[in-house]
Amino acid sequence: MSYESIDEMQKVLAEDVFKHTTDRKKAAGRALGTLVELITYYLIREWNLSRYLTIEWRLPEFGNSEITHNVEFALHPLIHSGVHTLKLSRLPLTSPKINNIPEIKELLNDFTPISSTQILTSNNLQRNRALIGRNHANGNLAIIDLLDFSTFEDFDTINSLYNFKAELELSVITPNPFALFECKRVGVEEGAKKGPTTIEKAKQGAYVAKHVSCLQKIRSADGKLFGILPTPNGGFEYELYDVALDKMIYEATPERLKNFILTIGIVSNHGNWFTSDNPNKELLVLKQSYDWLLFLTDHGLTKFIKDLILNPIAQNNAVRQAFLASYDSPRGSGSRNQLTKVKLLRDAHLIISSYLSSNLDEIENEWFNVIAPPKKDIHHLKEHLSLLTQKKLPL
Repeated sequence: MSYESIDEMQKVLAEDVFKHTTDRKKAAGRALGTLVELITYYLIREWNLSRYLTIEWRLPEFGNSEITHNVEFALHPLIHSGVHTLKLSRLPLTSPKINNIPEIKELLNDFTPISSTQILTSNNLQRNRALIGRNHANGNLAIIDLLDFSTFEDFDTINSLYNFKAELELSVITPNPFALFECKRVGVEEGAKKGPTTIEKAKQGAYVAKHVSCLQKIRSADGKLFGILPTPNGGFEYELYDVALDKMIYEATPERLKNFILTIGIVSNHGNWFTSDNPNKELLVLKQSYDWLLFLTDHGLTKFIKDLILNPIAQNNAVRQAFLASYDSPRGSGSRNQLTKVKLLRDAHLIISSYLSSNLDEIENEWFNVIAPPKKDIHHLKEHLSLLTQKKLPL
């Protein structure tokens, strides 16, 4: 079956998956928002940025730490990264077991361990980017990614003590990120031209984007956008924003980048955020607030849903099963969410990773439109992020 737009896709999901809910279309819309977050998360991974990544990080405003904002994804300066192996007799794989690996225990000697977190449950649910420790003296974070998990072929022999082997990547990162990603998506109720929360979500995203970085935006009387940067002596420097942004990325010293955060928004819609001829008010609000604004097209989102949820080939069926287990049951029935950016079925994680890797060229070139900055494409964004990862930012 073909779908002309994400509207049609949402209606199909509403009728086939969310028929037990009070508001089928709204429930389907929330699920679509989760899928936008998943696409964003696995795209970040494909760009080899997962070592720097936190999920749902609470970020203070620049110069006003009393106010913090929860951002979906943030990239942080990396202090240490290494791969470690742990043998297990049984699941779950937990943070205390990882913290007891001798080399990790030594590396995290000054860290306070996080109380037991399950990185892989006995039901094969994986936690992405799990925090296992924090250094309260400097705020540094210790985060684990599960790279590989396998069963020993000889686990039942008399000489074997272990059934499983986990390959883990430990990242030690600073608490102050150099980039953030936020996903914004709203729906349109039946009979309405605009979703009731559209402008509120746009304003929320715009506020965060404009208040977390030391490079701030201000307009002149004739409408030109300038970047204003506080200096160590209490003064300010300013110039046209696109010039100021390029200087931060390509020329700024690590010391000047200490409180700089590149802000990236990912937006998706079905008719109420964007039209090709006339961007709506909400999109314009976000366009002038984020450093980068990417639009996930109907084509990209519907293809992801068709290929992995509605009509998957047999080897990709675990994603569909995780989606249905999460949503295709009445509330209170005991089902657990198995498909989010934080926690998902291990098999679904592997399939989505493989899917994005296999289709990366198409995803980068056909799934996303760059709304801002002008005359840039997604490869320029990758370049910006790569350059920032190479900066030795001050602690």
